[in-house]
Amino acid sequence: MAIYRFCPKCKRDVQLADVCPYCGRELKPATLRVSWILTRKPVADWFAWNRILRVLLPVYFVVVVAILLPEIIARGGYAFTYLMNNGLLPFIIALLPLSILVCFLVLFLQGEEEEFVLLDTTAAQQRCFLTDPKPIQLWLRGISTQNAPQSDDADGHVHVLISDKRIMWNEVSRFGAWQERGKLLLYKPNYYLYMVLHCTPDSFAETQTLLQSRKAKRTKK
Repeated sequence: MAIYRFCPKCKRDVQLADVCPYCGRELKPATLRVSWILTRKPVADWFAWNRILRVLLPVYFVVVVAILLPEIIARGGYAFTYLMNNGLLPFIIALLPLSILVCFLVLFLQGEEEEFVLLDTTAAQQRCFLTDPKPIQLWLRGISTQNAPQSDDADGHVHVLISDKRIMWNEVSRFGAWQERGKLLLYKPNYYLYMVLHCTPDSFAETQTLLQSRKAKRTKK
């Protein structure tokens, strides 16, 4: 985790101090910035699973009702016996775990992501990259290998930008915290989870304090 200040005159990040070491300008508390980089795997991310299950479970329920309801109306109590004998009921029962298994394979094959988070006095920014990605990792995310923004580092590794989110503090409707998992949640509006900040163990408390101060400042206005 990095805590520093941004000098408006030099247009650069400087060490955490009251005065810029390059130009001598006074640095006010409003110039504070917090940033960190971490790696994570979607297959181990609860929120990745949450997004999938919120679609998968309703669709599965609709399919089951669409199959069972006409049979129950037409055959009454014998509908389940009929569906069991023709193999359709076992298929319906097995469909959900099979679907979850497919989702697990998709998330597993997506590989590891590198996440960069930057918080300043005006906004929160979250950018996710893949380092030297395989074509299947991009394809499973619905990203074209030709159109994806790419950059090279000094070691010759290719970094592909797969997600870039930014939200102004005055747009955040409410904050949430999941301390056990090191997650900070930004909602826009109240019912929609717009951004999940995955914090490192040493950044959670400081970042939560920064968010709360931004929320208090906005409330006073």
